Amino acid sequence: MYLLNRMLDLGCDPDTVTCNMFLREFGAGERKGREFLEGLIVRLCNSGRNMAAGEVLMVMQAKYIVPEPPIWEMVVIDICRRKRR
Repeated sequence: MYLLNRMLDLGCDPDTVTCNMFLREFGAGERKGREFLEGLIVRLCNSGRNMAAGEVLMVMQAKYIVPEPPIWEMVVIDICRRKRR
């Protein structure tokens, strides 16, 4: 967790490899993995890094991890809002 927090603090967005590494630690099919990635998405959205949040969402979809509807809503609305500007 320290590594991820440090990356986010320095402005480095997690990529597919990073997400997969943490999923391996938490277990891709388990609730902990989903909750971890959802928390990461919320943190990225709150810091204005919506495209990175969208990429994490795509990693979840590739692993058949279904995020909660409010997570989808947060990412889609933020990405659409950015595209309009």
